[in-house]
Amino acid sequence: MAKLNQTHQIHGAYQNHNGLQFGAPVWDLADVLQGQDARYLGCQYDLYHGIIEGANSWPLGFRRIHPFVRTIDVKDFRWAGSGRALKIETVPLGEGQADFPALFRLLKQLNIQPQLSLHFEYPLPTASDGAVGRKTLITSMKRDLAVLRGWLRDAGLKEFIAPNSPLTR
Repeated sequence: MAKLNQTHQIHGAYQNHNGLQFGAPVWDLADVLQGQDARYLGCQYDLYHGIIEGANSWPLGFRRIHPFVRTIDVKDFRWAGSGRALKIETVPLGEGQADFPALFRLLKQLNIQPQLSLHFEYPLPTASDGAVGRKTLITSMKRDLAVLRGWLRDAGLKEFIAPNSPLTR
């Protein structure tokens, strides 16, 4: 796959995800990627799923996979319910368990600058909700951008905020 991607000058990235499939714990993904050209094949690291799979040990998995990380998915979750009824609930940034401040400090320490991909997977209004829904949608997205910008600023990662991007406003 890396050679095919090189031919077309593209990068392929496998997103880690929670569950029982390959790549849920990033250890197996890191093993497969060893020896591959990271310019053409790597990982789209999702902290949300990394914490669900690795709880407090997610930094160990990230350190192992980091040479292949080209994108970080930015979204948050919290555990809802209790006992065997425990479920994952996607929430606005800063309202859940995804420790982005710690991840951003780790990015700075490891001196890597992957792209950030902000995801809005929690319940939001749709086009059918009219003007009020659109206003709520825009307000929610701006709020998440402000939270993200604050985390980047606090971690000293201003280089992640491109000129003229929504993060600069």
